[in-house]
Amino acid sequence: MGKTTVASSVYKNQKIRRTFDCHAWVTVSQTYQVEELLREIMNQLTEQRASLASGFMTMSRMRLVEIIQSYLRDKKYFIVLDDVWEKDAWSFLNYAFVKKNCGSKVLITTRRKDVSSLAVHNRVIELKTLNYAESWELFCKKAFFALEDNICPKNLTSLVEKIVDKCQGLPLAL
Repeated sequence: MGKTTVASSVYKNQKIRRTFDCHAWVTVSQTYQVEELLREIMNQLTEQRASLASGFMTMSRMRLVEIIQSYLRDKKYFIVLDDVWEKDAWSFLNYAFVKKNCGSKVLITTRRKDVSSLAVHNRVIELKTLNYAESWELFCKKAFFALEDNICPKNLTSLVEKIVDKCQGLPLAL
């Protein structure tokens, strides 16, 4: 499983969701606009997309941060920041989140060690790539799902070996 898949599984778990007052999931990626991310976080936290979204569109970055801080002040929240590529993105977004030791959580997925190093108390879970056998099994399960036992046909073995090698154990690539 990949980082986003694991984070999504946690985020969608109803038992976990019930322990929080509000939730938000935003994908940051390599190209992002902080204001857009803040607007999306606020829209998801308030669950009032249509009525509030238009008001958020013209707000400055600092005003959006103030509104999010005010909204989160008395709440236990769970926010996922998926695919964070830059320290600056995390640093600025983190500023918007109120820290009151009430059990709120921010989960970050990233492929960058320099970004993960910003995690509080080094609470980093590093997902390893799959070994060759695991990669082969996953590829065959996906590619040959219609065949009995998901076994690779003999005439495709060398091609599948090349594909599995090329994917370097990355589940998403497989």
